[in-house]
Amino acid sequence: MLLRGALTRFRNIRFIFAHAGGTLPMIAGRIAQYASPALIEQLPGGVFAELRRHRYDIGGTANAPAMAALREIAPIGHILFGSDAPFVPIEGTMEELSRTGLVENEVDAIRWRNASCLLHGFKIESGR
Repeated sequence: MLLRGALTRFRNIRFIFAHAGGTLPMIAGRIAQYASPALIEQLPGGVFAELRRHRYDIGGTANAPAMAALREIAPIGHILFGSDAPFVPIEGTMEELSRTGLVENEVDAIRWRNASCLLHGFKIESGR
């Protein structure tokens, strides 16, 4: 989507990428470093600015190394809770998230507050 220009053509869409963006956080630097002139022209803010516009769920990837890589391309406000249930139990995701080194406010943002902002027209409880 990034390389073919879909993210640029559909600027009003904020995509949510599953599993913390998969391998994207790990290869974003290479994409930025070796981007073709055509890609650079499509992304006036650069590769990282484009990736920061979107959202990422943490289904199956709430471990410290994956979260560290994700934080390089996404602000906390763009990271959403995802469980990947039934394959990854919700409790396991919650437990892993608590071991990432994030502070309580950041964990709460990921657990429910960020989704609440996306769904601002709906009444969302805190999830506690």
